[in-house]
Amino acid sequence: MPYPFRWFPARGERHASVDSAPRLGFRAGTEVTALCGAEVSAAEGDEAWLWPTCPACSEGVRPIARRHNAVLPLPEVWPHGR
Repeated sequence: MPYPFRWFPARGERHASVDSAPRLGFRAGTEVTALCGAEVSAAEGDEAWLWPTCPACSEGVRPIARRHNAVLPLPEVWPHGR
């Protein structure tokens, strides 16, 4: 099951949001509330995904991911058997 947040490029950084988004993500120009608290307009493009990550959004996703993984833990994978 995917995480309940989505990464998206905006304002020269990669931000994260828990806003509802279409399956393929936010389209360019969509107003999104980022976890850092900023209201930003989503961008598109291959190079936009290479922008640096917003530090506040990066910190904001950590507790969400921890809670998500606590409820739906990743399966244990043992390389080359046990």
